[in-house]
Amino acid sequence: MGVAPQTVVWCEERDHPYLTYNPWLDRSYCRCGHRQEPGRQLLDTLAAHGIFHTHPPGAPCRCYLPR
Repeated sequence: MGVAPQTVVWCEERDHPYLTYNPWLDRSYCRCGHRQEPGRQLLDTLAAHGIFHTHPPGAPCRCYLPR
């Protein structure tokens, strides 16, 4: 299974921010997987917010409530 082209573009436009940490492998990853480093790297929470939320940072979150 490959990475969607729009995911690669999103990641390249932001210089591959770290978004995921896998504690079992003790490794951090960018969204497309191109950038990987051992250990827990500082995650870009604003970049992650842009993926998973539709409201501005700090606003009440209703993203996961049924509509």
